[in-house]
Amino acid sequence: MPVMKVSWCTSPLALMFAQRFLPPHVWVPFFNLISFVIGTYINTMTKKKRIAAILKKKKNSGYELKKEEKDYYIKKDFKD
Repeated sequence: MPVMKVSWCTSPLALMFAQRFLPPHVWVPFFNLISFVIGTYINTMTKKKRIAAILKKKKNSGYELKKEEKDYYIKKDFKD
C-alpha cells in the first residue's frame, strides 16, 4: 500500500510538470527518470526495513553482528 500511495502522489505531479514545462518528445525520458528515482527509493527503504528486522531477530536469538564484517553473524559464546 505505501508504494501505491507514493505512485498516486507523484504521478499526477510529474504529469502536470511535464505538461507545463517539457516538450512532448522529452516526456518518455522524464517519466523513466522519475520511475527510476522512485523505484530506487522504495527498494532502499524496503531493504533497510528488512535488514533491521533481520538484525532484531538475530539479536533476540543469541547472535551478534561482527563490527568489521556487517554481513556475517557469530554466536555470542564463540569469539575469534
